[in-house]
Amino acid sequence: MRGQSRIEAFNKTIAAAEARRRKAISEAYRVFNTKHGAAKRLHRSTYMAAYAAWRAIKSMPDAEGYEFAREAFIKASEVADHREARAELDRAIRAADEASEAELALAWGRSTGMKAE
Repeated sequence: MRGQSRIEAFNKTIAAAEARRRKAISEAYRVFNTKHGAAKRLHRSTYMAAYAAWRAIKSMPDAEGYEFAREAFIKASEVADHREARAELDRAIRAADEASEAELALAWGRSTGMKAE
């Protein structure tokens, strides 16, 4: 029966580690979605302002500010940059995975009497 209780304890440790991992990943996605949404809203408002300025002046190529409005509209038309938020999400997921793996390795070492590497 001693082996059975060790297995049960190890299984509880696995379940707890997985629950912490899932919670950390869920939080990482919540943070990502918040930042991603904010970036999308900022991009949209920047685009709309540039579009309005360009639309008001585009039929007058000799007007002052024509090139500036044109360039601002072209730049605002580019796809929003979400690389930073995605990189942060990736780091958080990797950290959650590494913490979970370390916890499981430690638990395995305790349950088998072997040292984790």
